[in-house]
Amino acid sequence: LMLGQNVSQQASLFPQTYLDNFLSQDTKFFLTKYGMHAILHSDEKIHPIIEDFIDVGLDVINIPQPTSLFTLPFLGENFGGKICFLTCVDNQTTIYSSNENIRFEAKKIVDCLGRFNGGLIAGWIDPCDTIALKVPLENIRAACEAFKEFGLYHKMWEAV
Repeated sequence: LMLGQNVSQQASLFPQTYLDNFLSQDTKFFLTKYGMHAILHSDEKIHPIIEDFIDVGLDVINIPQPTSLFTLPFLGENFGGKICFLTCVDNQTTIYSSNENIRFEAKKIVDCLGRFNGGLIAGWIDPCDTIALKVPLENIRAACEAFKEFGLYHKMWEAV
């Protein structure tokens, strides 16, 4: 179930109100009755409530600006292995830089966020952004190739 509403400042200012809305009866019904996975998109700094989203059953969080909004080590240390991240190299900064910078960030994303029991879905996520943001196709190709190269998790299963 893709939750299309963007988490905005109201989530930061009023986290309980936002979570109550997120957990509407309809959302709960689909997630529990049909065993659907929930994906939430956010262009905001929502780190104060990511743990709350995990607690209520969010499976995947889509963060298209992982380095503009967060520090990757912080995300990985606090939430890696608890939730799946759907992301790319930062679509506001890195995607416009050199192939070397794109490769560096892709590797860092995999190293920080790629965990078993959570996961990472990486690559170029939004084809609409390609046109709207005038992203060079060669940069998208470089990001996808880097994720393919670095995308195997090198983390071992943690003892349960």
